[in-house]
Amino acid sequence: MNWLTIIIIAYFLNAVAMIIDKSLLKKSISEPVVYTFYIGLLGLIFIPILMPFGFHWLSLGMIFISLLAGIFFIIALLIFFKALKSNDASQVIPLIGGLNPLMILIFAYFLVSERLNVRELIALGFIIIGSYIITLNHTREGLKLSVETLKLGIFSAFFFGLSYTLTKVVYQETAFINGFIWTRLGALVAVFSLLFNSGNRRLIFGNTQKTSQSIKLIFLFGQALAGISFLMVNYAIFLGSVTLTNALQGLQYVFLFLIIIFLSKKYPEILEEKLNLKIIVQKIFAIIFISLGLVFIAL
Repeated sequence: MNWLTIIIIAYFLNAVAMIIDKSLLKKSISEPVVYTFYIGLLGLIFIPILMPFGFHWLSLGMIFISLLAGIFFIIALLIFFKALKSNDASQVIPLIGGLNPLMILIFAYFLVSERLNVRELIALGFIIIGSYIITLNHTREGLKLSVETLKLGIFSAFFFGLSYTLTKVVYQETAFINGFIWTRLGALVAVFSLLFNSGNRRLIFGNTQKTSQSIKLIFLFGQALAGISFLMVNYAIFLGSVTLTNALQGLQYVFLFLIIIFLSKKYPEILEEKLNLKIIVQKIFAIIFISLGLVFIAL
């Protein structure tokens, strides 16, 4: 499988996980720090599984970069969930989704000397436009971004971009499994640092005790899908362009839209999304842009 096939499968799995995330974050696990802690913790399950297949020591400098990549990812995740909790998802997701590939394009230029050719830049443009359109939600009040939303979005995209680019730096110096383990160790540091705050400890462990068994199982299923998706995204970064891999995140919104259409009649309460002719035309228009981007990449 090439990196493009891997990333398509990865973002499909992540679309399913997003449905579960959005539902639980809104109704059952209300605190972003709680969600971030357990997502980060469950992501660490790969460390003992993968260690026998290629773990070894890196230089001190590369260990530092690996740990930073993992730490920055958890920081970005926490900011993202804070933004998603306190603001309209139709504002947060297009903002961060549009800024992410631009941040990575800048970081990759300086940190990994990644240069996109004209065809790839055209593909990137189509994908960014399509990703923005597909997550856009027009309301009667119009699209108004508060200063707080804008700050959270910029910081989240900044740390996501830095994390993914530093991860690519690591993959340029070592094998995939070894690099993945080291970046996850950085995430481990960030996750457990959340427990230093007594307020966080009360939220994390108190929320767990109040959560029903069925919600825990749904959460675990969602995170299993997200974990597999994350592993595949990292492998795609290892194989190909970090900029284009991240830009193709718009694919998960395409899959999300298709899943919503499939579930909207039978389970309309899952995401509480409204579908009408205007929205469907908008999404189709966005899918065309993203598909054009895929065509330019695959040529």
